[in-house]
Amino acid sequence: MIIENKMPVAVHFRYLKEDEMKNPLCCISKFCTLDIYIEDLRRGVINLIKSAYTNYENKTSRDIQNYMMSQRQIIKLMEVVHTLKCNGEDLKVSKDNPLYRNGSYWFGYHLDNRELISYPAIYFRQLTDNEVNNITLFFEDLFSFMSLPSWHDTMDNLIFCACSGENYDDTYGDNGCPMIFIMEYLEKLVESIYLINYLRPYPF
Repeated sequence: MIIENKMPVAVHFRYLKEDEMKNPLCCISKFCTLDIYIEDLRRGVINLIKSAYTNYENKTSRDIQNYMMSQRQIIKLMEVVHTLKCNGEDLKVSKDNPLYRNGSYWFGYHLDNRELISYPAIYFRQLTDNEVNNITLFFEDLFSFMSLPSWHDTMDNLIFCACSGENYDDTYGDNGCPMIFIMEYLEKLVESIYLINYLRPYPF
């Protein structure tokens, strides 16, 4: 599907439907409420990436199904946040919101001092303080690092390696992306979706 948005160039969405593109906040609320728990999605993404970067071949059909589901979910979430970015949604955290972070190392500070981190802040451990306060900063970084079509290609390469037993680094070499970067961006993507759902829950 080709969707025209506020960007000057048409963007190809693989999984995001037209009605979801028109109301991305509703799409996010449904996903977070009905589809999958944040830590299960995070675990699925980590397993997909680790499998793609190893030569382990003894994968069950259940493993492969899980990898494919995680890849599909991540691609759709990429398309959702791309829509939010293009729409210019105001997703800042107000200073009176419990999630607002006023330090440069908020999450680490609480861990270092063994202070209790309450729900839902406990889930947002990869996003920086500035990104939590204004998640659009992460969206800018995400699509500056790679365009949406490039992320599509990267996710396709990951699922190929994860399912085939090929090693991502060996297969794509200098044309690939280091595991540490992919892991960080995709974990932050997962967190961003649930952060948005907490800030802007949409009744459906």
